[in-house]
Amino acid sequence: MISIIKCDLHELDKEIASRPSCPSYLIMSVETLSAFKETAFQEKAAKMRLMVDSPKGVIYCGIPVAICNALQYGVVDIKD
Repeated sequence: MISIIKCDLHELDKEIASRPSCPSYLIMSVETLSAFKETAFQEKAAKMRLMVDSPKGVIYCGIPVAICNALQYGVVDIKD
């Protein structure tokens, strides 16, 4: 489990890129996901294309996002 301060997409991207393989999925609370979506919206359309809603849920950079409200705000669990 990692902690992303202030829902920083750049920190999340760096953490994902540092992994030897693409993570299976990301886990975060609804509040954290909302903050990431807002950040992506403010950082222009390029970031918005990386975070999309699909019929199966939210996908970020091709990685499915699972919701778990037991996690604190700002905490993202990356499952390999």
